[in-house]
Amino acid sequence: EACEREVDESFDRATWRAALNYSPTDDMLVYGSVATGYRTGGLNGRGTSNFSLVPFDEETVLNYELGHKTDWQLGNVASMRTNLAIYLQQYDDIQKTISGTNPDTQSFETYVVNAAEAEIAGVDFDVLIAPTESLQISLAYAWVDAEYKEWDREYPSGSGNVVDFSDAPFTYIAEHSATGSLRYTLPLDASIGEVSLMGSVYWQDDTQANDAAWLWPTEGWSQENLDEALASTVVEDYAVWNFRVDWLGVMGSSFDLAAFVNNAADEEYVTGGLNVPDSLGWSAVTYGPPRTYGASVRYTF
Repeated sequence: EACEREVDESFDRATWRAALNYSPTDDMLVYGSVATGYRTGGLNGRGTSNFSLVPFDEETVLNYELGHKTDWQLGNVASMRTNLAIYLQQYDDIQKTISGTNPDTQSFETYVVNAAEAEIAGVDFDVLIAPTESLQISLAYAWVDAEYKEWDREYPSGSGNVVDFSDAPFTYIAEHSATGSLRYTLPLDASIGEVSLMGSVYWQDDTQANDAAWLWPTEGWSQENLDEALASTVVEDYAVWNFRVDWLGVMGSSFDLAAFVNNAADEEYVTGGLNVPDSLGWSAVTYGPPRTYGASVRYTF
């Protein structure tokens, strides 16, 4: 007979947002806001024991944001739109997925705990430039500075040894990222339809895959194993190029055609994974999609 266990937990939290908008001109908006966010608690879906089935509580965030949006006219050269947002988040009771040893059975398990408090500051900026009605250039940049303010973690799991992890890095969070795109509509007669060409690129700098790597030099590993483990924690920066062609209203009909190639350079890049050389002696990564081609046909009734 299968083992059964019933667990009943409930979570609720009211969230709110207050904002002040000001438009000094018809083409400009300045705003400030304060808002709360909420992520419900729950149960570890991968739990297999009393150790890993302990419920975890909700997490909350308080977000302060200042922003500026403006339309510009650069003489006879181009029109431009800019958006700027600066934010600061106070992040509490962060839910962390931990992989470690069950002290009761000495088996390896994955569980979720409310681990930490953090402060996240960031800047988002994007600009849209239209030199002509046929050409649009879009650029965007994001900067994120994420720091734990408090995180006392049992490490290794099940050891009873509590370590201050407040200086640990956020995993898989890029400090710098940027996107750029160019869209050009061909100067064709309206009877042919509208044909546009678009190219875009996304780039992010390197990230960390394990938040405990700073402790490994004290673990007594051989230099070869230490070097290999530390190297596995670095997720290298990457850039992904995408291209697309759209033909709307083909020859005056109700048909639209499109073709695209994503990751045109066939870049091998890591989007996530499980990095556990300290507990299991190995690491695994998840790669983003390789070069992908596609086409579509759409008919509008």
